[in-house]
Amino acid sequence: MTSTKRILLPLALLGIAAGVGYWYFFYRSSNRLESLYTTQLPQQRTIKQIIDATGSLEAQGTISIGSLVSGIVLKLYAEDNQNVKQGELLAEIDIGKSDTDVQATLYALKEAEAAYTYARAVFERQKQLFEKNNISRDAYERADRDMLVTQNSVERARALHKKATIEWNNTRIVAPVSGTIIKKNVSVGEAITTFAPPTILYTIATDLTTMDVNLEIDEGSIGALRIGQTAEMTFDTYPHKVFLGKIQDIYNSPIKKQGSVAYEAIITLENKKLLLRPGMTVNATILVDERSNVLCVPGYIFSIKRDLVRYLTNTLKYSFQELSSEELDTFKQQTSHQENPVKTIWILMPNSIKEIPIELGINDDAYFEVVRGLQGNEHIITDIKEPDSMEEFYAQLFSRGL
Repeated sequence: MTSTKRILLPLALLGIAAGVGYWYFFYRSSNRLESLYTTQLPQQRTIKQIIDATGSLEAQGTISIGSLVSGIVLKLYAEDNQNVKQGELLAEIDIGKSDTDVQATLYALKEAEAAYTYARAVFERQKQLFEKNNISRDAYERADRDMLVTQNSVERARALHKKATIEWNNTRIVAPVSGTIIKKNVSVGEAITTFAPPTILYTIATDLTTMDVNLEIDEGSIGALRIGQTAEMTFDTYPHKVFLGKIQDIYNSPIKKQGSVAYEAIITLENKKLLLRPGMTVNATILVDERSNVLCVPGYIFSIKRDLVRYLTNTLKYSFQELSSEELDTFKQQTSHQENPVKTIWILMPNSIKEIPIELGINDDAYFEVVRGLQGNEHIITDIKEPDSMEEFYAQLFSRGL
């Protein structure tokens, strides 16, 4: 009796499992087939192709003011945001010797001038004596030489005095242009140098009513960027206010950061109300192109795997119509624009699934414009359910019989 129970129990469990499997496979088979895939028709949409970028504001006509002499900052006369006039005194530099070089070279110049005056007078007397044959030619020529030497000494002393005066005057830093101080970089008592990199005392903007927006455009998007395209810009301090501008220039010099490459685009922005300040972070959306009421398909359909399509056709007992390489090449040769990409998609036909090529236009990352290849009434395969291992097991089990 006990042995009989041991035999019947596994058989009963097997029967239950078989019954569950039978129900799972046959009673759900119709729903299972319908849920294996989804389709949709192409849509008519308006597509805006945009480029998102970030950057910063920079005042136009920005000038960095340094010093031609090294020393210690003695006095500062201008502060941040202060308006200054051309020639206005901004700072004084202590070079450690006041104007002693100016005074010393001045006295040296006066001595040279006195020596020259005396040598010239001697020469004039010697010249008269030589003309009357009262002195030798050698005496006359020595007087001429002494006058020329003292004359050269005057010019050399004058040059040294000029150099010392210029150096002393350079201790007084004046504004080279009229504008606004946008940054003071030093403090009183701070040491400055003329060696590379030289110390920058002030940064002056000649005009804050017009700003330059420096945008960094990723290399993957730079090919679509054109001068004249419109950009909408926002700033963190004005999150609900949109500023408009146009691309004025695109630089060719690459910006390399952490393995990525970007290029700089410039937008000129009016700032008459002085709402914007240099250095602010800019978030920009650039309108590259816009198409209204065009035929579109979602971008995710291009990721459907060929093996999944083959699995679906086998499950549905449909024909698998794959596009040949010759047909694809022929289609590519007939594209309306050489830069337009060509992709293939799968459409549901009566008792078959067919691969067809389409020519694409612009996209907004979600939807792609279809330039050629669709009429608008095709049932496009948009998704295919991955095979379920349990369903495949019961399908094989009951298709062979118990």
